[in-house]
Amino acid sequence: STRVDSASEIKEFSVWATVSSIGSTAVSYQPLLTNERVYRDPADSNTWVYDNVQRWLPNSIFHFFAAYPYNIGFEQMRQELNGTLYTGYWLNVTANGSADTEDILTAQNVTNTNNPYDTTVPLTFSHLLTKFNLTISQNTDIDPEFEYYVTKVTIEGLMGQCTYLVMPLNKSFMTAWDIEHATSITLGQDYDSAPVCLREPDGDGRKSRPLKVWGEDGIMLIPHDIAENGVKIRVDYLYDVNPDDTDLGQEKFIEGYIPPITWQSSTSINYNISIANTSFLTFDKPTIEPWGSPQTGGTIIIK
Repeated sequence: STRVDSASEIKEFSVWATVSSIGSTAVSYQPLLTNERVYRDPADSNTWVYDNVQRWLPNSIFHFFAAYPYNIGFEQMRQELNGTLYTGYWLNVTANGSADTEDILTAQNVTNTNNPYDTTVPLTFSHLLTKFNLTISQNTDIDPEFEYYVTKVTIEGLMGQCTYLVMPLNKSFMTAWDIEHATSITLGQDYDSAPVCLREPDGDGRKSRPLKVWGEDGIMLIPHDIAENGVKIRVDYLYDVNPDDTDLGQEKFIEGYIPPITWQSSTSINYNISIANTSFLTFDKPTIEPWGSPQTGGTIIIK
């Protein structure tokens, strides 16, 4: 997968736009731009241009929705409710920990031409998905003597496929994940051919050597509510009570559930768990941070 860490990496993106009359249903969320390609001007890479040029209308409200990569697959829909026509967008998203998971960025803008407004549309992109990782440590406070060799990590109950919905509404946008039709997945990392010891290899009073299951970068997953006992983590390991011999120890495993929480888009969440024999699998408070700085995609010039 390709991850976007800087706006300079964005060369083109898609834009959808609607226009509505203020104080009237004569024109409501009328499509103005549909999957419009916005790209850097070949003559000036700091300027964004598009081909289907539109004009501002007085007494109107414009909703702009943008997505990167360009042509990622958002579909447009029109629905009537109580005499008002609405426009919405939807995308089937797959985020299952695989290397080809797309880093999807989205942005929104609402401009009311009854108020003072600029004739440019600033779009600030952010990541649609959640960046996830798991760090496993040996609890040396409980068991400082023996060794733990991780052979496999399995996570069950995560959402792997889901439909993302976006709808311009009043002065903002309504967004949602259609969890009713979501598909769950099981993630796994196998270290059986090279078990990972959770302690430093040498020295007296050897320190814990945490294992980052998905490396430094983590993986991208769908943001959703983690329910009580909804997502189970299993760690298979070898428990070695005699580190001086060549045998890596007895096969054991331990299980636990991620505490309830709501994962948010554009955040990085890391779970720190520690193990000590089969009696202790401790979840420390997860580390939740913004996933990068806002990705400013630039401005669309509406003439």
